[in-house]
Amino acid sequence: MYCKCLLIDHARQVFDEMLERDLVSWTSMISGYARSGDIEEAELLFGLMPDRDVVSWGAMMTGFVQNGCHEEALLLFREMQMGGVWPGEVAIVGALSSCASLGLRSLGMWIHGFVVRHDIELTVFMGTALIDLYGKCGDVESAYKVFGLMKERNMASWNSMIGGFAMNGKTKEALRLFSEMEKVGIEINSVTLSGVLSACRHGGLVEEGCYYFQYVPREYEVLLNVDHYGCMVDLLGRAGHVNEAFELINHMPVEPNEVVWGALLGACKIHGNLELGEHVLKKLVELDPQNSGNYVLLSNMYAMLGRWYDVERVRAVMRDIGVEKPRGWSSIEVNTVVHEFYAGDWSHPDISKVYEKLAELHGKMEVLGYNPSTGLLV
Repeated sequence: MYCKCLLIDHARQVFDEMLERDLVSWTSMISGYARSGDIEEAELLFGLMPDRDVVSWGAMMTGFVQNGCHEEALLLFREMQMGGVWPGEVAIVGALSSCASLGLRSLGMWIHGFVVRHDIELTVFMGTALIDLYGKCGDVESAYKVFGLMKERNMASWNSMIGGFAMNGKTKEALRLFSEMEKVGIEINSVTLSGVLSACRHGGLVEEGCYYFQYVPREYEVLLNVDHYGCMVDLLGRAGHVNEAFELINHMPVEPNEVVWGALLGACKIHGNLELGEHVLKKLVELDPQNSGNYVLLSNMYAMLGRWYDVERVRAVMRDIGVEKPRGWSSIEVNTVVHEFYAGDWSHPDISKVYEKLAELHGKMEVLGYNPSTGLLV
């Protein structure tokens, strides 16, 4: 009771005063610490447990996932495998969720294979986690195959599949699945609408996006939130309707956040609307003064117009208030190992081969007539 009410100190006092503690009391305390965000204390208690069962392992796994400790969650899953502990549904779902967050498609496929090899029933939670994994890793075909194999699907399953289609540019497929969702009577919620609007945004479907933005709240009593408005601002802005996007922000019933204003600033940069861009930056500085990306976008707008004095002025402001632009980086998974690359970093053992390949690609691009843009100061 205390743990669920997040009164962790009270819970710990009761726990320490108990003359006998069973698996349930240990697991409850671990879950309480994890839920409150104290994952270190949860892990410490887990290590002190005299005995563990599949529920306690699952609780620790869930705690890691809830607190964004995805590498630790996968290490724990590996420890279960090495110790001969049979993973329950909670542990499998947690491992798949961590793979999705880290982009580890190969390891996620191995876990999927483990489920198939041992004839483990594909529950709705496992299926949804697999859809999320494959969708986030760009393998939307495998995600849809899992979706088709599921004997039972809930609202989260449909939403994950729509979101997977949307983030991978499969706009028509996402909207078709939404129509099927309506036909079979699955409940439509705010996450569904976010997926549909995201699909329209990726496909540049302004008319369709405006339709769903009005239709879904009216038909299903879904309350519009700041994420929905952010999608619409981005959709309208990218299509060149910058002023309409600005008007939408001004009429929002909820306070626009930095994501909404950031989407509009990005549209101003794309379409060269410097006057509005400067106004938007002032709003962003009020909301998130240490976000270097906002200043970089504005300086890039000045650079595109050849206003180099203003470019330097923006950079001077960044220096004066101590804002630093973090180095750009990217990552790729090769044979279950994630390789990270940072701008200007030569520490990778195969970096010379990487630059050789980049030079080769650049040569081919020049032959095809590619002219690099020099107006952006990334």
